[in-house]
Amino acid sequence: MDVWYALIITGVICGIFSALFGVGGGLLMVPAMVVGMGISQKSAQGMSLAIIIPLALVGAIRYKLNPQVDFDIRIVMYMAIGGIMGAFLGSHLVGYISGVTLKRAFSILMIFIAIHMFMTAGRENKGKAVLPSAEKMP
Repeated sequence: MDVWYALIITGVICGIFSALFGVGGGLLMVPAMVVGMGISQKSAQGMSLAIIIPLALVGAIRYKLNPQVDFDIRIVMYMAIGGIMGAFLGSHLVGYISGVTLKRAFSILMIFIAIHMFMTAGRENKGKAVLPSAEKMP
């Protein structure tokens, strides 16, 4: 793509929203690439995963340095281990799914997440622990 500055501007916008809302590249970058740039769903998903690595690292470091953020590295490590296994399996399975099916499933997932977040906005956990306490983790 010859319009490198449009790619950089799209990256800046996605980086801001990614760090601001904690959303992964898929939520923003995949639609930007598929709809805005005409890139195939599978290619956009693969490139989004590569783009999110430096973006997530910078954002995570900034959050870790913020004293207002409770950043438990053990939770990060355990979820990263599971995420790596899931990414390996998911990137293997994508070869068996058509681009149309993948695009439809991605759309349904985004709609479901949006509805769930909209309906639960404002509800707090009211002191209920969602994750095990850090003291109970090895």
